[in-house]
Amino acid sequence: MPEKRPELRRLVLMSAKATEDAMVEFVQHHAETISQFRVTAPYTVIERIEGWLGENAKYAEATEVNFMGGDAQVATQIVLHEVGAAFVFRDPIGTSAAACDCDALLRLINVHNIMNATNPASADMLVQVLAEGLSAPDGQAGPIDRKSVV
Repeated sequence: MPEKRPELRRLVLMSAKATEDAMVEFVQHHAETISQFRVTAPYTVIERIEGWLGENAKYAEATEVNFMGGDAQVATQIVLHEVGAAFVFRDPIGTSAAACDCDALLRLINVHNIMNATNPASADMLVQVLAEGLSAPDGQAGPIDRKSVV
């Protein structure tokens, strides 16, 4: 079980097997920002990205892969208001038995009004918003409140 660091909200990084490499590349490219947060991701992703998480790697929480209950583990964090943003890279081509689980997760993300991105292009934009929120003085983050993210 990872150590607790309650002042930071979680970034969720979920990906289909077909998009796992894209997720890892995304984290590597944006490590400077992503490493400022507690991360929740499937253990298969955590194993590949923990080197880029810096000191916050000790706060990372590994879930099962999505089709083995990882989406349900993330859903619990959402309901407990621990998640500040979610990156959910779906397979845009293939179909999967886990698609209904991902649909339910995205519905919950929307019900709780959590910032999210479902592909690398939208994820690049969302990470810029997160970086801006981190660099702004408290209470002056512009369209987003720093406390809603961290």
